[in-house]
Amino acid sequence: MGISSVKEGGHPCSFSDAESLSLPSEAWVCHFHPLHHLAFLLWAAHFDLRQKALSDWRGAMSRFLNVLRSWLLMVSIVAAGNSLQSFRDHTFLYEKLYTGKPDLVNGLQARTYGIWTLLSSVVRCLCAIDIHNKTLYYVTLWTFFLALGHFLSELFVFGTAATTIGIMAPLTVASISILGMLVGLQHLEAEPGSRQKKRN
Repeated sequence: MGISSVKEGGHPCSFSDAESLSLPSEAWVCHFHPLHHLAFLLWAAHFDLRQKALSDWRGAMSRFLNVLRSWLLMVSIVAAGNSLQSFRDHTFLYEKLYTGKPDLVNGLQARTYGIWTLLSSVVRCLCAIDIHNKTLYYVTLWTFFLALGHFLSELFVFGTAATTIGIMAPLTVASISILGMLVGLQHLEAEPGSRQKKRN
């Protein structure tokens, strides 16, 4: 069955023209079966709801990424401070972190820890600046996984750390950062598809 629509002024239109409208306007008088008309209205309403939900989700995720950027920047600054502290005085490490076996902490180990922490700080700062860079995003996520694994192993495997506030702080920061970045990753993975659709 052919479906024809008549525009005010008597010009015919195809069904694909009507389909391109979000909702039929009063300027269109479509001559087709009432059930087809109802189906079209339901499809249009469903399309509008989907578009609104998608737009709301993208807006929420965009705001979340901005919060995540601020978090990464703050964590980067704190890490840089810890790094400088390690270079200045290695007693910081066995008084705050490796309290289980403080005799194992020396100047060389402190400087190695400081360089590792400084590198993590730089990577996280760069990710905060360019959070849409997927490669950099993954590298930053791995810095938190490595930090979490290191402190957990020192706490439960090697026994160089104890359950003090000094060790719980980096464990908490790493855990929160991993969760936040995994949530943000969903939006980051969806971005290339949406950008490709916009180009088409």
